[in-house]
Amino acid sequence: MGRWQLSGLLLLLSYGATAQLLRKSRLAPVTALTPRVVVARIPNSIDSLRANADVEQWVRKHAGWRKRSYFYPAFQLDTALVTYNADCQQYCTTLNVKPWAVVDVDGNGRSDLIAFRLRESFGRFSHEPYIFYDYGPNDGIRTEYLQGRGAGPCEIVSVTQLDGRPALLFVHHVTPPQSDGFSSPPVLQIDTLVHRFGDLVEYTTSIATPRFSRLEVSFGFDCCASFTITIHADRKLEYQVGYTSGSEYYLFNRERGKFQSELDSAQFEQLQQLFQYIKPDKLAKSYAVSWTDAGTAWLTAEYGNGKVVHIKDYGERATWGVSRLYELIARLRTQQRWYSVEHPYDVPVR
Repeated sequence: MGRWQLSGLLLLLSYGATAQLLRKSRLAPVTALTPRVVVARIPNSIDSLRANADVEQWVRKHAGWRKRSYFYPAFQLDTALVTYNADCQQYCTTLNVKPWAVVDVDGNGRSDLIAFRLRESFGRFSHEPYIFYDYGPNDGIRTEYLQGRGAGPCEIVSVTQLDGRPALLFVHHVTPPQSDGFSSPPVLQIDTLVHRFGDLVEYTTSIATPRFSRLEVSFGFDCCASFTITIHADRKLEYQVGYTSGSEYYLFNRERGKFQSELDSAQFEQLQQLFQYIKPDKLAKSYAVSWTDAGTAWLTAEYGNGKVVHIKDYGERATWGVSRLYELIARLRTQQRWYSVEHPYDVPVR
């Protein structure tokens, strides 16, 4: 299979292929989870890992797994890749998944570690895939748990390369779009992920989406939003918080009102490019995770010649790119200098 044929197949898989499709595709084993897939430019302690015991000791020492507790015991590798699903096991075999890998996921020149944690809960064993990013001596190690949108036993990751950079094939359960998250059983899906916009997002090759003229996201629980941030084409920002009953942001932060600010050009351009990257025309109107007590995001975007997209997202995990968009917008609450609309002569909120 040629390089471009493989890239096309990976794109097909990234849009929700099932295990049956993978078995029929004659997919040759890609570069799987094996040590030193990509050699980083700046040496670090991850480069010295050679055996399973080395990985366990490194995680316990460097990634905050030193203390034992009921929920987070000392880190232990899942060397057997425990699964409870035949299709998931087929993926493990076809993709030649291994318990850990060393690869520069984010392209910062330092090796990162991908490892499966063996988890025991009430006598049952499962695995959880983690990425341990190395951001250097100043920023240290950041841990990210790769979690799907649906609660299921399958969460496995394999490493390949696209456009000369590492990419991840993440097999996991998802709740079908436009379901309530509980009545519909989760289905297996493969996402092809690359590190862009500061985090993992779906891999895509063409972007033809117009820029947004107005982008608004509300965050809250169940029916009601706790705060809303709106971004306009002229980089003006609006922030409204604490107007719904029981707003936890008002109860804990004593913050209520309407505020305004202005986004700098670099941040604004990043949000515009990410909005175009997620291809809003392809998104469903609603998404949901299959567990309780999750937050909800409501996204509204105006773009192109009168196009409008509305998304209700219980769990805030519609897609990887959309989740990253939420994160960047929510951070504006604490990153911006906000001025009160009702009391414009007051000092900034922050």
